[in-house]
Amino acid sequence: ACSSRLRIHLRLVSLAIIVRSTTTFWRATRLLLLVQAVVGLNPPQQAPSIRQQQAQFGSAKRVLSLFAKLKEPPSRDMMGKRDRTEEDGAPGGDATRRRKAGELEDDPDSDDRETDEEEEEEEEESSDDGDEEEFTLDEFGRIPGGMPNSSCYPDLNYDYRCFPSFLEPSAADLEQLITDCRLTFTARTTRKGQKYSAGETYWLAANTEPRCALEKLAKDVFDLHTKGKVAGEDFNALTSGAEWWTLVLDADDDVGLHWDRDYDMEASTDILVHPHLSTVTYLTNVGGPTVVLGCVSPMESDALGAIVGPINEAFISRPAAGKHISFDGRLLHGAPADADIWKNSALADVRKGSRVTFLVNVWLNHAPSSAEPLPADKAAQLATTSVCLRQSTSEPAELEATSLDMAAQSDSNKILDMRFIAPTPVVLRFPLPVNHLQGVAAGSESAAVEGGSWLLKYPVTDSPDGPQGPCCISAAST
Repeated sequence: ACSSRLRIHLRLVSLAIIVRSTTTFWRATRLLLLVQAVVGLNPPQQAPSIRQQQAQFGSAKRVLSLFAKLKEPPSRDMMGKRDRTEEDGAPGGDATRRRKAGELEDDPDSDDRETDEEEEEEEEESSDDGDEEEFTLDEFGRIPGGMPNSSCYPDLNYDYRCFPSFLEPSAADLEQLITDCRLTFTARTTRKGQKYSAGETYWLAANTEPRCALEKLAKDVFDLHTKGKVAGEDFNALTSGAEWWTLVLDADDDVGLHWDRDYDMEASTDILVHPHLSTVTYLTNVGGPTVVLGCVSPMESDALGAIVGPINEAFISRPAAGKHISFDGRLLHGAPADADIWKNSALADVRKGSRVTFLVNVWLNHAPSSAEPLPADKAAQLATTSVCLRQSTSEPAELEATSLDMAAQSDSNKILDMRFIAPTPVVLRFPLPVNHLQGVAAGSESAAVEGGSWLLKYPVTDSPDGPQGPCCISAAST
């Protein structure tokens, strides 16, 4: 019996050695571990019981099933950006981390729980010639700039920035852009139990010519935020570019709190990779404000403690057609409809309709796995690049930070409690200083007109239980 088990062991080792792909070798090694767990390498002291034999037979069936998958040709059913449930895995990562394709460890006993799609994705990730893929993040959790042999700090402006008149298209051109946004809008409401809502994002590489007005707008956003950077020196034009998508929502709809990421990489490796910059371009004046919080994404799957606690700042931006904002792509953000404190005031926008936004993530030296070029047949249905997208100004407005005295503001605060997944359920307690945002405290309504932007600073104090503040994240009660 011992020699028979040893022969199985040696045959599987030989099989693993001749497999060309690094990822496939890893999977074959996992099979080896599973076989060892099933048959063992030491002779048994007594004959196995019937129950033990049944357990070994069931495990052997799993081995044969997994071995059959080694021979399946690679295929891929691309997963949408937000088409993964909470059960698919928890976030993870490291601020300074390297990944070689196929070298991430896993529990061999979990093989029977892997889906066919995950196995096929591993096949796709492996290179045909077996070369190893090296993946590096800098100390800030960002993908380095530069070229492969001369990486450097990705020197972009990561501040909160607001361009009040980024676009001034004609009324006809603006309506055409909104129509095109509706045609390319694919996001769907998050279902119960899901971590991300379903939808697609599109990719335009830095060295690709736009085919339609929306791709031209995506290219304009990328060029604006990489101004002064040289392709081939500061970034690789083949793997850098704009990930873009559109949102067309009712005025009372929410954009839930989230971090922008390469969601496919999160699903397959638990490494959290973020765009260098996240941006929003508003095409209508409708709906709740964009809220960006000074909360950097956790980099470890068990890093809940890294985000629980007080938040010291928040950037708030009201929609206005033609306005553009940008911020660090690692920050928590969303657009809660309940944060629209102006809709029932005298300053309410009387216009009705949809909240239409054009979203672009700026990536350097990495193309997110789930983003694909806009299909040619869909691009042919959209307005051409002849649509006027004149940039009124590429200069951002000055944002004056406002330090809030929350004791004085306590009677006029609106408190929002927003639940989200990070990676377990948490709650953001978010006080909105209504008088300040509506211009009452300043004695003027000029600051609260549509398109206003604010950078709020919340107090954080030390206490025996740790730092405390009015704006904070805490674990959700069950």
